[in-house]
Amino acid sequence: MSKIRRCAVRSRQAGPASVGFLAALVLVFGMLTQGPFAVADDGTSNSVTVTTQASVWTTPVSWSTAGYYFPLFTPVTTSKDLIGYNVTVTNQTGVVQDVTVNLAVTNQDGAAVFTSSDGGSVAAGVGQTKDFGYTIGMLPNGSYTFVASAKVGDAIEDTQTYRLGVLPSLTGVDPTFTGLGANTGDDYNLGYLEMLQMCRVVGVTAARMVVPWDVVETTPGAYDFTTTSSLNDAGRCGQAPLIVLGMNNDAVYPDRYSDAWLTAFQNYAQQTAEQYKGITHDYEVWDEFNAAGSGDTSPATYYKILQAAYQGVKAADPDAIVIAGSTAPAGDHIANYDFIRQVAAQGATGAEGWRYMDGVSYHYPALATFIPEAATLQQDIVAQATSSTGD
Repeated sequence: MSKIRRCAVRSRQAGPASVGFLAALVLVFGMLTQGPFAVADDGTSNSVTVTTQASVWTTPVSWSTAGYYFPLFTPVTTSKDLIGYNVTVTNQTGVVQDVTVNLAVTNQDGAAVFTSSDGGSVAAGVGQTKDFGYTIGMLPNGSYTFVASAKVGDAIEDTQTYRLGVLPSLTGVDPTFTGLGANTGDDYNLGYLEMLQMCRVVGVTAARMVVPWDVVETTPGAYDFTTTSSLNDAGRCGQAPLIVLGMNNDAVYPDRYSDAWLTAFQNYAQQTAEQYKGITHDYEVWDEFNAAGSGDTSPATYYKILQAAYQGVKAADPDAIVIAGSTAPAGDHIANYDFIRQVAAQGATGAEGWRYMDGVSYHYPALATFIPEAATLQQDIVAQATSSTGD
């Protein structure tokens, strides 16, 4: 499983999966019924149903202070936030229901961090509700499971489970400058080595270099990296190559993005990683796929390409860093990281897009807005990982 390293313009240096972010979260579970009674799997009818909702406070205030808390729209928050939990019990009958609400919060190790049991009566009538509020407080970094259940008598009538990840806050933390890179392209002519040397003179320590699929595989299954051998010079010039994998290879594989095409692209990615293992560990998948020139700009298609490239690269070099995104600005880079969010959410359980992202890049944010936008993007991607696995 992939760990999110860092979301930045180009993310090369690994960091923990729990690198922090700025905002707050919440997921609201709807009632499990559509009608006057909730029907359980065994065919019995429940007398009450449960709806749960988490909240956070931006400043330490008491539960009774109105107007200072807000819902959490993604299941991740920070260790500096106060966490509250709301349980609403809905009567599904025409008589008063005396209920007991139990709330248990456990961490990723299964250890209990909060428990509570409250009782009350829900007024007679279908749709009548009673709210129970809990102040959990601040939680340390980790993954948490909230289980709320409502009992009528000795029988549990309904249960809701909620997953929450807590990461460090980036508030007040200065971004880390990891180096200066240059996009040197794929024109590997006789002056390429001199260009790398000049880049090094002005302080460039990383070179973004394309290994064109249609150049190295002109015959199906046969690979020739002679044209891109200048990548071997990058290390000698003090450059750390970031290899861009792509783009289309219509002369050999004209059926773009088909299953056969994806298999061929995975093989190309694996062969490229085999060729340059020891020279670089950094790979970026495609260049500005969301731009019109790709023909198909959908997150669903890019997810398939990313998955194929990731599996190919990791087969050759398990320690490699695979960077997703590289999105085109198209006049609005906000739309671009929305594209990345959608890619991260693609795929079935166990094969979500975020699992194939060791890092994220996008072109080209305004410096004044980059840090908060990168933090927000990071939060959203890690939120998806946390809600699925707790990692």
